[in-house]
Amino acid sequence: MKIQQRTLPQAPSRIVDEHGQPRVGTYQGAPDRVDLGGLRGDYQPRCLDRFVRNKEWTYTALAGRSQEGRNVKLIMGITDMHYASNGFVTVFDVDQKKVLAEHQFMAGRSRVTPEPVEGLQASFTGWAHRANLILSHPRGAGQYSQHIDIAARKDQPAVAFDGVFGAGGPPPATVITPKIRDGESRPTAVGMTVKSQALSGAGTLTVGEETFHLSELNGAVDYSSGTMNRHTRWRWGSATGVLEDGRKFGLNLVAGFNDADPRANENLLWVQGADGQSKIVPLPPVNFEFDAQRPMEPWRVTGTGSFEVDLRFQPYGMHSQHTNLGLIASNFDQPSGHWEGSLTDTATGEVYRFRGADGEAENQNLKW
Repeated sequence: MKIQQRTLPQAPSRIVDEHGQPRVGTYQGAPDRVDLGGLRGDYQPRCLDRFVRNKEWTYTALAGRSQEGRNVKLIMGITDMHYASNGFVTVFDVDQKKVLAEHQFMAGRSRVTPEPVEGLQASFTGWAHRANLILSHPRGAGQYSQHIDIAARKDQPAVAFDGVFGAGGPPPATVITPKIRDGESRPTAVGMTVKSQALSGAGTLTVGEETFHLSELNGAVDYSSGTMNRHTRWRWGSATGVLEDGRKFGLNLVAGFNDADPRANENLLWVQGADGQSKIVPLPPVNFEFDAQRPMEPWRVTGTGSFEVDLRFQPYGMHSQHTNLGLIASNFDQPSGHWEGSLTDTATGEVYRFRGADGEAENQNLKW
């Protein structure tokens, strides 16, 4: 499948048109609000969708060198499944290639509002343990705010973070895609995602007794919402860094998810153009090569079409979850690490080369 579109249209304010159909496509910018209740015809929500199939989540990844001379990384996820909640935080020491803290919670309350950027309020509050996770984008603020307050547990130190990021950054990308439900042959559901990449920020992170003052954070945000199949799988990659020519860039890659329609394409490159403005460039479908039994070994991602994609990923630490609770089963590995390689524009011959770009790779297998 070759993606022909090279310039992304502006995102619509609503993901559903006046006829109740999804505005399928890949866009620059973000809708004001996600409202699946307006879908009609084949896509009209079913009675159990709101409580069983609809899911919303946010994910953030922030990495940088502290004023104390340490390279650290912080990831945070909040998922609202309506019948259940999930929140997690992991902190990595990049230089030592080790996890400083890892907290995973399911006993609590999650909330993710339908505003994907402006007006976003995502939160997780633990019930049995003090855990407060908040990601917000207040209206008019022009940036994200993130707050974490987790008490120490027997085997994990306390984690606290307050930071802001995204001011003056590149625009997000929105992908609206039809979905084929389990056991059906045509699309009757809708999913959407808003990805923000190459964001700059600052914050203060405390892990146990150690504090990191981070004035040059780089990172990414993922907001996703929609009707999900009971069994969902995907492979995913994300990177933020600097090209060999000094331009800042961001990268999002996926296989096996949100790819039922060629108009909806999550494989995207954020990069500064010749005019100095950030642009989002669509990339072709990609293939992830890795050893699922040894996810800390190197990964490779390749693709052909509008771009020749040749990337390698070397993990330095991993966030993972292998849990089977019957109703919910989570089996995923998400290494953090460094990306390197090249993206070659087959139309112009321009080559985007980089190395040492921080990011993640993921092999996800969910029953939810």
